[in-house]
Amino acid sequence: MTASDATATIKKGAPEPGFDKTAQRILNLFFVLNSSPEPLTTEQIVLDSDLGYGSGNIDSDKRKFRRDRDKLLERGIVIREVRAAGAQETEESAWTIDREHTFAAGGLITADDADILLNAIDQTLAAGSSAFAAPLADIRSKIAYLTGMSTTGEAPIRRSPAVDAVWSAFAERCALRFLYQNGRGEQRERTVCVYGMFEREGAAYFCGLDNATDNIRTFRCDRIVRAWRPSRPTPSLRISTSTITYSLTSILPTAHPFQLRSRSRVKRRPI
Repeated sequence: MTASDATATIKKGAPEPGFDKTAQRILNLFFVLNSSPEPLTTEQIVLDSDLGYGSGNIDSDKRKFRRDRDKLLERGIVIREVRAAGAQETEESAWTIDREHTFAAGGLITADDADILLNAIDQTLAAGSSAFAAPLADIRSKIAYLTGMSTTGEAPIRRSPAVDAVWSAFAERCALRFLYQNGRGEQRERTVCVYGMFEREGAAYFCGLDNATDNIRTFRCDRIVRAWRPSRPTPSLRISTSTITYSLTSILPTAHPFQLRSRSRVKRRPI
């Protein structure tokens, strides 16, 4: 069905295609496991109605969870069971994404889809994106590899050590320690749990929980004087125990026409 056909159908009063609750639940499961700094227990997952479980019938929800893991496996996403050393068979399992064995199978992305994705990435890179240049270039290379397309024509990207440091801390779920210079030229060492990045007028920003103030703060990447490599493997991401609600109008230097709201119910972890 073309877009015009769909529009005509809606105008005739026919109902729109139904919402796929199963697909939404599987995506929710993937997103929450991908973003959680620690494995989630079976109970945490199957009792959570926001994910799409929590029906009141725990056995039914466990079966849904098992089927959803199988569906993700079909797409190359391996959900691994985690048990503490010496744990009894009767003890509750925890689950995480097995990043070593998760993969994208060849043929998963069609040539047409790949062409659309590559064009969108090229346009973004050509516009001079500073915050997302490195990860987009990595995505572009992976798409080209999966579809057998040539990467010889890729233009080199301009990498920023400061942006790379922020991305590394965000991806590895580590607190970022850095020396920061504010607008008045004052320098101060800070440690921030990075929650996200965005761009405005060509400048890269990141926001996160600031250790010194215990508040969500926003920083410009180009004002980082020096950044230290996060220590591993000690877990260092700390997420507020309280509900976090903020908008970009409160964290950008000037008002912005759209808002971003973020909520977290993950338990606080020590740095």
